[in-house]
Amino acid sequence: GIQGQSFYNCTGLVKVDFASLSNIAASAFSYCSALTAFIIRKSEGIVTLSNKNAFTGTPIESGTGYIYVPASLVDSYKAATNWSSFQIRAIEDYPEITGG
Repeated sequence: GIQGQSFYNCTGLVKVDFASLSNIAASAFSYCSALTAFIIRKSEGIVTLSNKNAFTGTPIESGTGYIYVPASLVDSYKAATNWSSFQIRAIEDYPEITGG
């Protein structure tokens, strides 16, 4: 998993892409002011987001950045605790961003 404040204030971070991930701790990506694409390719089960403040101060928090997950999990993420406050999109719908 990603520990708390692991990428805190990484202002040059624009996109992250994870093949496998179990959890994201509080403030992990806080103040990554350029982070517009967060890609989770894990196709089984939802990654645990311990606190929505993991994305404080990012375009993802303000609604101009997106979380990309496999199409089969979009609805699950949209309903999941802490993830539901972010814009969730299917990886398959945005190959120009996610590489398909």
